[in-house]
Amino acid sequence: MRVRLIIQDEEYRKSMIDVISHADKDVFLEIGTTGHLGKIDENTLILTDVPPEKCCFDGISNQFKRIVFLTTDANDALDLDKKDEYQKLFKYKSISSIISDVEQINYLLTGESNSSYGLGGRVYAVCSDDVNGKYAQALARQVMFRRGGNILLVSLKYVNEYGTQDEPNRSKFSRLMYYMDVGKEYPLDAFTYKDSYGITYLRLPIGLNPLAYINTDELGTVVRNLSHKNFDTVILDIGDSYSEVNIRQINKADNIVHFVSDKSNFNIDEILVEDAVADKVKEIQLGNPNEDIELTIDDYVRRIYEIEEPDENEQKRSNK
Repeated sequence: MRVRLIIQDEEYRKSMIDVISHADKDVFLEIGTTGHLGKIDENTLILTDVPPEKCCFDGISNQFKRIVFLTTDANDALDLDKKDEYQKLFKYKSISSIISDVEQINYLLTGESNSSYGLGGRVYAVCSDDVNGKYAQALARQVMFRRGGNILLVSLKYVNEYGTQDEPNRSKFSRLMYYMDVGKEYPLDAFTYKDSYGITYLRLPIGLNPLAYINTDELGTVVRNLSHKNFDTVILDIGDSYSEVNIRQINKADNIVHFVSDKSNFNIDEILVEDAVADKVKEIQLGNPNEDIELTIDDYVRRIYEIEEPDENEQKRSNK
């Protein structure tokens, strides 16, 4: 994506350049400071804090659709899905969220996306009796280490631990659901973010999780769309939220990992619909002094993907 920054606010401009330079995004920047935009290339978006009435450029008026104006009035920011004269974003929401919206605008105009999609996904359902444990995240990181690819971690618990302060409400998630429902193509990068391990998460608010309150068909649409189109691996963090909707997703998963607490009386077999599903379950005991959780997860991942650990002599030879 090619973006020309015309930002008069110097400190804001520096902050935006810094955020973009450290983001996992394929963005080419041109930097400017004045309201004269020059000729707008058909492959370039203009992002500016210069008001529309003070902008001038070389070209015809319909090129305004390639200009994204940053406004200081939150009520003046427009819905990206509406066909308005100008594209306007609220200047003082997070810069990463602004870049996410710019990616969506670019996609709507050009059909180009920065996303690299997988070829079809394996779905894991991760259940845990320990509500404070982030075992789904540990599994995701180990799959990334051993297998690589595009990995999405989705919380289906009532409280979303993987949310971002950039998203104060569920509006972006609602827009993604709309695109999926109507079969409309969408830029994945506009609705997701990555952590330092390369794991992808949906852009959702921290706190109450909107995914925990949708019906079976809607959740099925999300999982099916993401696992078969965009990601090699989708990990559903169920935790101990055994709603009817989540139980169906557990039964549909390719693999089920249950982290078992010695203080719990819950038997996962009671929610499995058939014996064949039980063969997909891996139980990992928590609080066992003789079992290292990280090593157990690694052994499990290597077994799933049929990855053999090199013997000690081979490892020594390879290090020479």
